[in-house]
Amino acid sequence: MPPTKDKKKTRWLQLLFLFICVFSIVASILMVRVQPPKAAQSVQVLTSDWEPYVDTTAEQGGIIGDMVTSVLASSGYNANIAFDNWAPGLDKVERGTAFGIFPMVKSAEREELFEYSDPLVSYRYVLFARTDEQIPDAVLRGDLTGIRVGKIDGYDYWPELENSHAEFTSYPSTIAGFAALAQGEVDLLAESDIVGRATLESEKFSGDASEFRIIEGDDPALSSEDSVYFLIRKSKISRDVMARFNASLKEYKNTDRYREQVEALTVSPDHVVLTGDGLVEVLDEFGKPMGAVPPGVAARVLEWPKDLAEGSQTTIKMLDGPLAGRIAIVNLENVEVNRENR
Repeated sequence: MPPTKDKKKTRWLQLLFLFICVFSIVASILMVRVQPPKAAQSVQVLTSDWEPYVDTTAEQGGIIGDMVTSVLASSGYNANIAFDNWAPGLDKVERGTAFGIFPMVKSAEREELFEYSDPLVSYRYVLFARTDEQIPDAVLRGDLTGIRVGKIDGYDYWPELENSHAEFTSYPSTIAGFAALAQGEVDLLAESDIVGRATLESEKFSGDASEFRIIEGDDPALSSEDSVYFLIRKSKISRDVMARFNASLKEYKNTDRYREQVEALTVSPDHVVLTGDGLVEVLDEFGKPMGAVPPGVAARVLEWPKDLAEGSQTTIKMLDGPLAGRIAIVNLENVEVNRENR
């Protein structure tokens, strides 16, 4: 029996509907394919003067600024660097008027409010003193009771220093802190070794760099090694945003550019090798025998002697061998510059 007109009409409508559906799907696919990639999102990122890590006169804020903007670009963000003081900058990130801030150290209080990146670079906090001041034995043992220690506004310091019973005074900048140390307002100044040396050697500081030295000792109250980070405000998407940043940072750390940037920040004392016809005798910071190590032990000079005459001694930190990690005093004649690591 031939189909009726109603059945023919129904079949025609079904075919038309199917054609429209197929056409819509194909058109949608083509539209997605021809759409240009989304433009990078422009964000404001804050930092503050902390040479040589951050340089307000350099493009993108110097070494760490270039590092952060490069990683953000790989994560889909076009970062505009702006300079601010640490406390107001953190407040702006918390309120959402700025996207992120760097380079920051971790603290329990901040971790409640902000999402931290993986470490950008490492640094070392130390205590600077005047070279003409004798350091009490109690200080070398980590007891800073009654010792006046200068801090820099906006810094978070290591717990052992905070609990050392020192008397703290804060200063608005590293230069102001060193000026206070030079004038005897404080006995010690807590700052990064690299930042401290860069400040003392900069044209911005009017004093003599030779008037200051780093206190070296094994007690944890005297120094601390840590890392600096990029951080953003915690939100529903902050974990995903930071995961993309960290993935890009991991790739960036494998580049020659990153290795060159880290090397440029290394304004550390010279690398040396201990030499001698036999075992090299080393002394502790009090001048008492610590032991003897074989020639060839790698070390870093922490303080070169002012008098380079025969019989002079220098302070080192041994990097390998039986006393690796220990700070010691050795005769200058037992020290040879290791040019391979310069």
